[in-house]
Amino acid sequence: MVIETGVVVGYLVAWVVGKAKRVGRAVDADLDTALDHGLERLHEAVTGKLGDDTALVALQREAGERAEVNERTRRRVELSLEEAIEEDAEFAARLTSLLDEVRRLQGAGERSAVVGRDGAAIAGNVEIRAETGGVAAWSIGTVGPRPPVDPS
Repeated sequence: MVIETGVVVGYLVAWVVGKAKRVGRAVDADLDTALDHGLERLHEAVTGKLGDDTALVALQREAGERAEVNERTRRRVELSLEEAIEEDAEFAARLTSLLDEVRRLQGAGERSAVVGRDGAAIAGNVEIRAETGGVAAWSIGTVGPRPPVDPS
């Protein structure tokens, strides 16, 4: 089972940023509420497993303060998650289930996106066009599953 830890980190950032933006505001749509609960359960599972991991603490601080997380912090959290997944099959199964739930909820809306400083993760189709002399562009880097981690 390969769990995309980068996706998990993106969802963690989205949850922290979304929570900060919603302070004092009610979430009206049922779908938004369900998705928020799914992200919250994912957040709780990761924080419950990683606890006071310094990378996770930094991720939460950066996302809350600046609505973005630097690449080094993201990678450190990914490494912590990879280690936890390798060492705990029950956690890996729970994380897989939670990721499936969040993806299902995210795909249930018309469109859903997680936007960061250097890019965006979008559920659903994307259409880009330029009109009346405008410019439209989309760039995608290397995309594909990460190779399995060699346990040796």
